Amino acid sequence: MLEKILRKYEAIWLHCGDSLILVDVESERLLDANPQVEYLLKRSLNDIRRLHYTALHPTDQLHQTQRAFGNPEITIDLDILRPDGTQIPVQISTGTFLDDNGHLLAVENLHYHRAHLNSALIINSDL
Repeated sequence: MLEKILRKYEAIWLHCGDSLILVDVESERLLDANPQVEYLLKRSLNDIRRLHYTALHPTDQLHQTQRAFGNPEITIDLDILRPDGTQIPVQISTGTFLDDNGHLLAVENLHYHRAHLNSALIINSDL
C-alpha cells in the first residue's frame, strides 16, 4: 500500500504542470525541485539543490523574503530571480510542516502574476 502511495506522489512530483520545491527550514537550503522549477529558474537540479532560499529572490527583497520564510501563514508578492538577472513576479503563500523524522520543512505556494508569465502554480513540498 505504501509503495502505491509513493508512486502516486512521485508521478505528481515529476509530471504535474506546477513547479514544486522542498526547503529545509533549519539549513534554509533547497532540498529538491521538480523539472518545472528547472524551467522556471533556468537552472539545473544540481544547481538548485545548492541554493539558499534567499538566492531565489533579488537582494532588495531580502527582508520580505525572510519574513515570508519564517511565517507559516503569509501571502506576499516577491520576484523570482534567474541567473541572468531576469525577475519574475510571483505571489507566495507560505507554510511549514514536519516530515516523518520530525524535521521542519517549508511549503510555499507561488502564483505567477499572469500579466508577466503564462504559467500556473508553484508548490514547495516534501513529496
